[in-house]
Amino acid sequence: DLSREFSRIPAMHDDVVATLHYFKESGFFTAVLSSRPRSRVREILSAHSLSGFFDFIGTPGRTGETPMPGLLEEVLTVSGVHRDGFIHIADDLSGGNPGPGSLGVQSILLDRYLANPVDSKTFAIRSLEELKYLVKHRSTT
Repeated sequence: DLSREFSRIPAMHDDVVATLHYFKESGFFTAVLSSRPRSRVREILSAHSLSGFFDFIGTPGRTGETPMPGLLEEVLTVSGVHRDGFIHIADDLSGGNPGPGSLGVQSILLDRYLANPVDSKTFAIRSLEELKYLVKHRSTT
């Protein structure tokens, strides 16, 4: 039943909270960009006590358009982060949206099973621990 599936709160992986703590304590601007309705995103974040980790929540407008590229432009403006310093972590790059790489920002696919094809502009990781390593390495080069 679709309504039952939609109402389910997805499970959270063990590395999520520690990674969000790391990035918030390190002063990073964090945002959620989702194609789901805002109320659903807030429900999921609240169920996992994650709401306080995010500076911005971007969801489709009233017309139901998907987040990219408009939400990406909005989060860049709100955050004050230049495109060169912005990293988009996606859990799915399928669908009709242009990938963030095509919009001039770094794109990393969180693919815990490495089951999805990626283009030459996208880097795939299996865990958020890998993301912390990549960001540390990126800032020292």
